[in-house]
Amino acid sequence: MKKRIEPGTDLLVLAARQGGCLTWTQCAAHGLTRSAINRLLAASWTRTASGIYCIHPPD
Repeated sequence: MKKRIEPGTDLLVLAARQGGCLTWTQCAAHGLTRSAINRLLAASWTRTASGIYCIHPPD
């Protein structure tokens, strides 16, 4: 079974400093794969633009 990759604390702190948003490049630099990002999009993240993700559901 593949190891499930979760966003690390450092990536979540970065998102908090940026209003809850991250870029694909930032996610990849912190070890998230495309499949991990897609899983997070299906669960709770929102794509706001191409390569831009909001980690909190919209209000």
